Amino acid sequence: MKFIRSGELMKSEYRGQRSVEGITEHINKLMEDPCKALHGDEELKMLKKETKTKFVLGYFASTSSYGYEVFKSSAQTMLGQCHFYAMTGDDAKPKIASFGGQERVILLNDVDGEKIYEGSATNQPELSTWVKENCVPLVREITFENGEELTEEGLPFVILFHDPEDQESVKVFTQKVAECQDQRTGVNFLHADGFKFAHPSVIWARLPKIFL
Repeated sequence: MKFIRSGELMKSEYRGQRSVEGITEHINKLMEDPCKALHGDEELKMLKKETKTKFVLGYFASTSSYGYEVFKSSAQTMLGQCHFYAMTGDDAKPKIASFGGQERVILLNDVDGEKIYEGSATNQPELSTWVKENCVPLVREITFENGEELTEEGLPFVILFHDPEDQESVKVFTQKVAECQDQRTGVNFLHADGFKFAHPSVIWARLPKIFL
């Protein structure tokens, strides 16, 4: 079951129970604010230590500002692809002041350091594109849980099967993928636990319509 939000088809599907209760519960979860609130620099420092993946943080005057609504809309359309956090009100004032009174969006936990979104904070398509290019990993992990969802994106796969303890090969693979950015919209570059997928990989190798 697919859902359309803000005029865009959501990537994640509903695979739960086909009942009024199950569907209602799923819709209620989708209606929740996807932006998690942070209160001050101490919470941010703790989050950066505990979180291994990249995430997006927005600084806004209030949750009723237009910039926050655009930020929230982007978070909704990219649910499950990137984590969104926000500081508002007094918690955000020092940072907003440092940006000349402008609300800002920043990418954190990136290997190259933080990246500031320089586009319009009120342009939702532009913001979503920036987040996708900077927050969504170049090489995603495929598992038994998300395999079907990735297949439904309709793109052929290039998969690195590796020892889960060997993360260096994933880094090298990612570097090579970064050299062919123009292919990203036509191919899904993935990595997988070679031990877990040892038997399925033999079968999948016979499915050229899905895998390269």
